[in-house]
Amino acid sequence: MKNDLKELIGSNVRLDRLYDAVKGKVGLKQSALTKELHKLKKHQEQLEKNVQGLITLFSNQALTLGAFTVQNHRIHAEQEALAKRKVELDSILEAQKDTEEQFRAFQKQIALFAKLDIDDEQVLKQLLHQVIDKIKVHQDGTIKIHYNIAQPQVLGELLQGA
Repeated sequence: MKNDLKELIGSNVRLDRLYDAVKGKVGLKQSALTKELHKLKKHQEQLEKNVQGLITLFSNQALTLGAFTVQNHRIHAEQEALAKRKVELDSILEAQKDTEEQFRAFQKQIALFAKLDIDDEQVLKQLLHQVIDKIKVHQDGTIKIHYNIAQPQVLGELLQGA
């Protein structure tokens, strides 16, 4: 089994393409989140300008107290919603940094796995189950493999036992 897997990996798996695919998905998500955060900050700045304009209109008596109050509450509610979303985005982006570290650990484990320097067949089977999250076979015969990069420490423990 081990020799068959080595041959299969040697002829069919290009690790650089695997790494690029996994890293690309992580990078796209991070880029989208960063763009959203940038737009959010610009919107917050615009709301601050709106508040200043509202105060100016009220002080020039161009707005009644009622109109000022309604607009001020609306802007304040929008600012709170934006601040909440900003905290969420910051948290997600911070978690993405952890994902990058997990990706580097995943690369190390896959490199070891690709060499198949594992003598114990049971450990090899466990490793396969840990590295691959799920495999989808589509009706047209194409296969999509979803890799598990979220738990590289488990892979390391398996390999240390090999």
